[in-house]
Amino acid sequence: MSPLLTPWRMQISADQMAAALSLGGLRPAAWSSLPADPPPADPEAVLEGLGLTASGSLTADAHTALEVLAGPERMLSVIANNAGSPTWAEWHLVSKGRGPYVARSGGAGSLDVSVVPTATQATVLLDDLLGVTALAARAGGPALTLNLAGYAALLAAADALQSARLASRLARSRVPE
Repeated sequence: MSPLLTPWRMQISADQMAAALSLGGLRPAAWSSLPADPPPADPEAVLEGLGLTASGSLTADAHTALEVLAGPERMLSVIANNAGSPTWAEWHLVSKGRGPYVARSGGAGSLDVSVVPTATQATVLLDDLLGVTALAARAGGPALTLNLAGYAALLAAADALQSARLASRLARSRVPE
């Protein structure tokens, strides 16, 4: 991950996620990527020592992340691997259409959740995951074969990166590299 991008992050198991959702009074929507596990009898005990609670309720960052994950309005799902590797990874980047983006990876057993405050930082995160900007920088590299869906995804990612750069220039702020 880019050193310019230091999001709030939690790594949480499925039972801890159920406890946090219960403590925050949140239920995953039918279209959410969160598991709909029943909450434990004592959610606070399950979350003890994780830094997600304060005075018997979720911290503001934890509540924001879970609120977006439980009822996202927009979701980008990325499934990728390194060439030649049998291991595939899946990430979801979700938002409510405004406010922060939340990146989620992991399977049914545990989740890695990060709150990404701006669209520019979300674009940098996606570029770190996909390496879109590195593709153009490789001279004489191996050929890249894509089907139509893969090509469309590559173009969308490149377009999002260029849009973020343009928005950054128009706002007269520094573009994350």
